[in-house]
Amino acid sequence: MSPNLQLSQNTSATYCLKQNITQTHSYHIAALETGLANVTVLVETESGYNLPCGSETIISKRDAVFKSLMIEPEGYLMTNTKAVLLCANSEHFDKNITWNIYIPRDIVSRTEKVSLAINADLLGETIENLHQLLTIPSGCGEQIIASMAPNLYILRYLNVTGGLTASTKQRIMRNLKIGYQRILNYAHSDGSFSAFGYYDPSGSMFLTTFVVRVLLAAKPYIYVDQRVIDKAVNWIFYHQLENGCFDTMHHVFQDMGGTNMENSTAGLTAYVIFNLFDANVNVPDAVQTNAKFCIRSQRSPDKYSMIISSYALFKVYWLSEARRLLEQAISLANIENDMMWWSTRGTDESYASDIEVTSYALLALLEQKTPENMAYAHSIVQWLASKMGPTGGFRSTQDTIVALDALTKYAEVIHSDDIDLTINLEAHQESQIFILKKNNRLKSKLVQLQSKDGEVKLQLSGVGCVLTQLIMSYFTTNISDTEAFKLAVEIAPVSNIDACSIKSISPCVAYEGPDKMSNMAVMEVALPSGFQADRSSLYELIQPGNNIKMFEEKDEQINFYFTNLGKNQVCFTFNINENVPVEDRKEGLIKLYDYYRPENSILQFYKIISNCSRSFIDGVEEEVGTDVKPESYVRKNGNVVGDLECLYVVGNRTQQKTNVLTYERDISQNLSQDYEEVTPKCIQVSIDETRKKRSSGLNNSTSPNCMSVPFYRVSTNPRMNKRNKRNPIWLRYKRNILNNDFVDLDFDMEAPNCINIPFYVPFPSPKKNSTNEDSQNQGIGIVRHSTKGPHPLQPGGLYV
Repeated sequence: MSPNLQLSQNTSATYCLKQNITQTHSYHIAALETGLANVTVLVETESGYNLPCGSETIISKRDAVFKSLMIEPEGYLMTNTKAVLLCANSEHFDKNITWNIYIPRDIVSRTEKVSLAINADLLGETIENLHQLLTIPSGCGEQIIASMAPNLYILRYLNVTGGLTASTKQRIMRNLKIGYQRILNYAHSDGSFSAFGYYDPSGSMFLTTFVVRVLLAAKPYIYVDQRVIDKAVNWIFYHQLENGCFDTMHHVFQDMGGTNMENSTAGLTAYVIFNLFDANVNVPDAVQTNAKFCIRSQRSPDKYSMIISSYALFKVYWLSEARRLLEQAISLANIENDMMWWSTRGTDESYASDIEVTSYALLALLEQKTPENMAYAHSIVQWLASKMGPTGGFRSTQDTIVALDALTKYAEVIHSDDIDLTINLEAHQESQIFILKKNNRLKSKLVQLQSKDGEVKLQLSGVGCVLTQLIMSYFTTNISDTEAFKLAVEIAPVSNIDACSIKSISPCVAYEGPDKMSNMAVMEVALPSGFQADRSSLYELIQPGNNIKMFEEKDEQINFYFTNLGKNQVCFTFNINENVPVEDRKEGLIKLYDYYRPENSILQFYKIISNCSRSFIDGVEEEVGTDVKPESYVRKNGNVVGDLECLYVVGNRTQQKTNVLTYERDISQNLSQDYEEVTPKCIQVSIDETRKKRSSGLNNSTSPNCMSVPFYRVSTNPRMNKRNKRNPIWLRYKRNILNNDFVDLDFDMEAPNCINIPFYVPFPSPKKNSTNEDSQNQGIGIVRHSTKGPHPLQPGGLYV
C-alpha cells in the first residue's frame, strides 16, 4: 500500500470458507497526501490454519487485485499562467524576463505548485498536448471538429519545417480518424452539421462550413467520404440569400460580429468565404460576387467584422478593400510593451473573443508579408503567446482554433533551424542551466520549482527563441463569481427506504447578463467522493424541447450542455447513488459558465448531509449468486435515451396460453430481491377495441416510476380476427417521469431488474349472437402475489 494511505486496523484477516460461500472483509483507509495511491489485496490459502476447515488436503492457491486511487484535495483548482516569447538574438523580442511568484494565503494547505515550462518551439506545448489542448468539456459537434483542426495545423507546420516524426504522425492520424467518425454523428439528413445533431432544429452554417474545411484538409491523410463534403457544400450554397449574405441557420457562435445583427450576418459571410477558399472549394463566381456585396454593405462595422472581412477579402483578391479595412482596424488596436491586440469589449481585461479577433488580424497581416505587416505580426504573436495556456491551447474552442491556425502560419514564415541556446534560471535558493539545440527543440522542459514566493529570473544567450511559461496552481475554497449567471442547488433524499445511498441534485440556473440570453452554456457537476450518477435519471433529461441538449460523464464529473440560457429560470433534477461509503466527505462543486465567454461563470459548493449511522460489513457469510448481467440502455431511433426499462409483453392470440409480462422493479425504493412490495403499484392497463384508449383504473398507482400500458386486443369476431391477422395483440408502455413527460421506450428481457408476471388473455371460440359487450368482458389479468414459493408468481389478481 502506498505511504500516503493509512489503515485503521490490521492489514490481514483469516477466515474459513466453505464451498460456494463468499466472505466480505472491510478496511478503513484514510488518505494522508493527495495524488495517486496504490492498493494491493492478496488472498491465499493457509496451510497452518488450526481449525477444521473443509478438506484436510490443502491446495495452494493465491490471487491478487491491484487498484489505484486518486486522492484529490477539496476545493476548486485555480491556475495562473504567465507566458512570454524570448529570443536571444532578435530586435523584436526580449532575451531576459523576471517574474514574481504569487500564491494567495487563503488556499487549501499543501496544494500549491509552481512550475516553469520552456520550449524552443513556439508550438511545442501544443504539439505535446494535441489530445488535451483545453481543460473545458469537448463533447458536442463543434468541439469535436475543433479538436481535429489543431492536429491538421500542426501536421502542416511540421511537414513544412521538417520536424514531423513517425510517432507524432501516428498520433495525429489516430486523432483524425476518431474525430471523423465522431463528427458524422452530428450530421443532418440534408448534409448540414450542428452542435447537437438531430437534437437541433436545423444545421448550422457556421459549423457546416468549418466541417467542410477540416474534412477536406484531412482527406489526404485519412479516408473521408467525398459525398459527405459535397452534400455539405451544396447545402451552404443553397442558403445564400438574395443580398449575398449567408443565412445564419442556427449558427453556434453568437459572438460573431458582436450584437449588431447586420454585422453578425456579414461576419458570418466572411467566415464562410475564407474557410471555403482555405479548403480550395470551387466557389462559383456568382457566389463570390454576392458575398463581396454582403461584406462591403456593412454600414458601421465593429472591430470583429472589420478584421474578419479584411481577411476574407484578401482571399477573394479584393485587395484594395481588404487593405482599407485592415488599416482601419490597426488604427483601433491596443499597443503596449511591444505587444499589439484588439479588445472587443473596451476593457483592459482580455477575453476569449479578444484572442480570436487578434488572431484573425494576424492571419490578415500574413496575407501580405510586408516589413510593416511583419512588425505588427511580431507584436501580435508576443501578445498571443502571453495568453497561451499550459497545455498549448487558449480559453475556448473558437479562440484556440483561430489562434493556432495563425500561429502555425506565422511559425512557418519565421522558422529557423539555427537553435543553440543557453538558458540560465534563477529562483529563490535555486539555479539551473538548460542547453537547447536543433535536435531537442520540440521537447518541452518542465521544471518544478521549490520556491513558492519571490522572483524567477531567466536569461538567454546564443541563437534562437523560446516560449517560457510560469505556471502557478493551487486549490481554494474561496470563489469569486461574475454577475452573468444565477445558480441555486438543492440536495434531497430520493426515498425514505434508503435515504443514505440515493440522493437527488436539483440545480436551478438563469442568465443575468446584459444580453437577452447567453451563448451555449455548460454546467460541470463534480460529485462528492463515493457517489456516481444514476444514468437513467440523466437520460430522461434529454427530451425534445428541453434546454439541456446533452450530457457527458468524465471520471467523477457530469457535464450538461445548454443551447443557451435566458432570464427565465431553468430547473432540473437527477439522482446520484453512493457506491463507496466515505467518512468526513468533502463538498461537491457545480460550475456554470458561458462556453464562448468562460470568464462569465459562477461556482457553488454543495454538501451531502447525512444523519445515517454506517456499519461496515465484516465477517458476514453470503451465498454466491449468479452474476449480474451487464447494464443495458433503451434506444430510440438508434440513440440512447434512458436506462433500460424492463417491461416486456408477449402477445398471443392462441386460446388457453399464458402470456408473460415483465416489468421493472422499482429500484428507486432499493427493495429486496423478492419484489413483493412493488408488484401492483406501477402498472395501468387499458383495452381498446377501436383504438381509442380507455383506462382500466388501478389502485395504489403511487410509484414515481408508474407506467401506462395501452393494450389493443384482437376482437373475438372471427371476421375481425381474419382482418387483424397481421396485427397480433401487443402491449407497450410509456414511463411516467415525475413531470408526466411520457417517452416511448423499447424493451429487453436481458435486464437484471426484471420479474415475470404470467397473465391470461382468453379468446374463447366464437359464439353465436356474440355481442361487442361480451367481447369487452374478456380481459387480461395482472398479478399481485408474492414472489415466494415454488413459482415466482401465480396467475390471478385484478381483471379489466
